[in-house]
Amino acid sequence: MSGPDRSWTIAPALLWFTGFVVVALCLLDGGVGALADRFRAPREPAPVAGPGPAFTPASLVVAEADAPDRRPTASPAAAPRSSPG
Repeated sequence: MSGPDRSWTIAPALLWFTGFVVVALCLLDGGVGALADRFRAPREPAPVAGPGPAFTPASLVVAEADAPDRRPTASPAAAPRSSPG
């Protein structure tokens, strides 16, 4: 049985992609100095959170205890009729 075929790897594809990205950034951005400035530029400081909770909880909805009793009332048409007799 022969050994595994290692004639193709993904490394050349990644190197070509990286090369094209570097060349494109140099052409579009103005050279190697601009590319290096992207890595050395200071980042914006993170915004400082104000005092208090980080979120506002949703308000609770509670049923009223003294709500009027609403029971369905039977209509006269639905009431049972007594038969004469």
